[in-house]
Amino acid sequence: MLLPDVALTELAYLLVRDLGYVALSTLLENLRESETELVPLVRSDLGTIHDIATNYASAAFDIVDCCLMAIAERLDVTRIATFDRRDFSIFRPRHCDYLELLPTL
Repeated sequence: MLLPDVALTELAYLLVRDLGYVALSTLLENLRESETELVPLVRSDLGTIHDIATNYASAAFDIVDCCLMAIAERLDVTRIATFDRRDFSIFRPRHCDYLELLPTL
């Protein structure tokens, strides 16, 4: 499993907001002990992020989603775990027809 590092801050914010610091602590312990790979942005992602933000300006994707989309394209990822189904359902990646969204409904 891959976890873009930019998603970690948003995930942490949501956990603390909705469930408190104990949930964040549990997440961090689990990540530390898991095989989950933290994936950083790279400079070449910035152009892709810009293109996505510009091409989908009317959809108003947030920057973290644009980052995740760019990383997915760079790494040829086709399956995304997200609570934000709207943005990822609209997005049409260059490397595949669509992103499979998890959990499936």
